[in-house]
Amino acid sequence: MAAGTLPDKVEKPGPPPPRKNRLSRRDRRIALAAVVIAVIVGAAVVVVRQEQATTSSGGASAAPTVLAAAGTKWSLPAGYYEEISFDLRIAATVTGGLFASQAAVVLILNQSEFQTFNTTGNSTSHVYSSGSLQTVKLDLTLSAGSWYLVISNQNATTTTEVTVTSTILATASG
Repeated sequence: MAAGTLPDKVEKPGPPPPRKNRLSRRDRRIALAAVVIAVIVGAAVVVVRQEQATTSSGGASAAPTVLAAAGTKWSLPAGYYEEISFDLRIAATVTGGLFASQAAVVLILNQSEFQTFNTTGNSTSHVYSSGSLQTVKLDLTLSAGSWYLVISNQNATTTTEVTVTSTILATASG
């Protein structure tokens, strides 16, 4: 065929290839919504199962929460304190041990008691007080709530070195 001339017969393309089984836009949206709902429900089931595991009073108990690891040390100048705040969703037993180079006071305070202590430096109300000691062993049960473990150097002139001798744990009671 010469350049610039038209063919006698134009070939028409054959029938279009068959379409793949495609979902309509509406059906795709419905399928996507179903997948999203399944993922959300699946995630909710996992969260509920984890919640049941940590709040169960019988059978499986929650893993202990470490408040201070053995070997943790603080240097507390005269009149200073260190606090560890922690929240309990259920009742728990707090255990552990501390040693201070000079006598110190260990307190367990609820939120309002800690606010008073933090303002005044004194604790007239507390859940637990070790008294002025060098060695303290903790073993007490606390109800659900916000708590503070306070290590206070109430000495007027001397710095005290405090060491956690036995990991301080909060273990779910039940």
